[in-house]
Amino acid sequence: MAEFGENIRRAREELGITQQTLADQLYVTRQAVSRWENGSRYPDLLTAKRLAASLDTTLDDLLADDDMHTYPEVNPVIEYPLYKRVQTALFSAAFMVNLV
Repeated sequence: MAEFGENIRRAREELGITQQTLADQLYVTRQAVSRWENGSRYPDLLTAKRLAASLDTTLDDLLADDDMHTYPEVNPVIEYPLYKRVQTALFSAAFMVNLV
């Protein structure tokens, strides 16, 4: 989650505020903000939500890393036959249970 700290730092610097100013807004120490930014500590959930609001962003954006917005390509030609075989097997099993 090193991206989390980098995202905090980037958002804070875009707003042009210091670690101390952000800390004062959140009622935490400047050292706490520094630890979040360098990735050695993480805020609790409530503080993280307030942090996102103070930085005029969302918690999702703070937590996101670059890889989260890229999705693997799914090949439906490969996926469909497996689904169809499972569906057929389940249907056959249900049919056999009703015959007995």
